[in-house]
Amino acid sequence: MIVCCRKQDFPLVKAAVQKAIPMYKIATNRDVDVQIDQEVYLPEEIAGGVEIYNGDCKIKVSNTLESRLDLIAQQMMPEVRGALFGANANGKFLD
Repeated sequence: MIVCCRKQDFPLVKAAVQKAIPMYKIATNRDVDVQIDQEVYLPEEIAGGVEIYNGDCKIKVSNTLESRLDLIAQQMMPEVRGALFGANANGKFLD
């Protein structure tokens, strides 16, 4: 597992990873190899968070503040639409 963070967040992420590894081992009874990428960092412009990749970088989980705000914005879109334009008289669902 590879963790990517902002350069200034490296000490904080390193401490969090060291704390999380034993908790993971207890919860799953499995070992985990976690490496924090020290060659490629997330951009300084983002507000914080991490991106986590599996060992061969085929799976990526983005847990940055920006990605979480994007997710919430998509989930809130039906409510925003309803607040701006009212309920759709032709709509069957409340999506």
